[in-house]
Amino acid sequence: MDVITNLKKREVIEQIIIEKDLVNLLRSDKRLTVYSGIDPTAKELHIGHITPLMVLKSFQQAGHKVILLIGDQTAMIGDPTDKAKTRKKLTREQVIENLSTYHNQIINIFDFKDNPIEIKQNSEWFGHMNTEMIMNLASNVTVQRIAERDMFQKRKAEKRPVFLHEFFYPVMQGYDSVALQADVEIGGRDQLFNMLVGRDFVRKFLGKDKHCITTPILLGTDGRKMGKTEGNSINISCDALSIFVNITQINDTIIPVYLKRFTNVDNTVIEKVEERLVRKENMIEDRKILAYEIVKLLRGEKEANSAKETFEMTIQKGIVAKEPQKIDLNTLGERRLLKVLHKIGLIQSMSDGRRLVVSGAIQIDGTKITNFDLELNSECVNDGSIIKVGKRGAIKIRY
Repeated sequence: MDVITNLKKREVIEQIIIEKDLVNLLRSDKRLTVYSGIDPTAKELHIGHITPLMVLKSFQQAGHKVILLIGDQTAMIGDPTDKAKTRKKLTREQVIENLSTYHNQIINIFDFKDNPIEIKQNSEWFGHMNTEMIMNLASNVTVQRIAERDMFQKRKAEKRPVFLHEFFYPVMQGYDSVALQADVEIGGRDQLFNMLVGRDFVRKFLGKDKHCITTPILLGTDGRKMGKTEGNSINISCDALSIFVNITQINDTIIPVYLKRFTNVDNTVIEKVEERLVRKENMIEDRKILAYEIVKLLRGEKEANSAKETFEMTIQKGIVAKEPQKIDLNTLGERRLLKVLHKIGLIQSMSDGRRLVVSGAIQIDGTKITNFDLELNSECVNDGSIIKVGKRGAIKIRY
């Protein structure tokens, strides 16, 4: 029970289906099989993906069997949840390329030694299913139940297409729970319908209950719903300093929320942060504590210490490092100047970068930049070119 009590106190759990039954099961001291799934629809995970993983980690620390499921097969269908139009279908090659980065992104979050987490892919079972097995599985869900989902009704009203393969997504995700013989599934609130299909399947095929835990949607760094298109998410594949800098720029109101979700900071510390927030005090030290803890979670203590030291020296004190940080553009995967500077943490946002361009604070090899949309190609930078961002720091370009 302690794991549920603590998670609810930290406001990481939004809903439990059905709570009293799960509490009774936990009281029995049975070692439960608990899982959370991620579809590899993109190479990079952002900090919003971590919330259900932190709940999963809490069950791991409590001694339960925990599984991170990579939906490599379901990713090729595409989750229709909350989508106003059909997702673009991914090829097997695209999915494999995307998921190849996931292990390194989450390796520091979980324990791989004592009570190690298992990482599975749902192609392990779907890859062996024939047409008869798929049809038999689909016969357990009615078209009416799936068709009544809000996003399908909205698309129908707007005369947007709803394709038959989209109906199979909750069916297949639901079967994941059976294949894993799950006792508990963890996911965002937007996944509840899919999770409940799995609950029905577990009851039918395994003769037991599967409990569903939903986590609240994470607000982005600016206090709005997090999303890549909104530009308010933080990719966990970024280097330690970039993550640290981005966290120190978040909206004040988000600090206690992130402390509860992503750190083991004591509740009394969080209460004091909330008091300072009410009094509208300067929150920079609280931001630094949060940034340090999140970087430590994602990159380890050594990199967290280094990022904190660099932040304090280069950004807070304005001391430019003697040796600029080396950036390989090919590895970074980005060529637009402001996007590069944002990704590595030298600017807070694109609008921040534009302000710096206007003020003449961004220079390449001593020449002030005036083009907001400058592409870092061979016409403007060479191997070894130095890009300076005022007193915040500098980088050395590598091709």
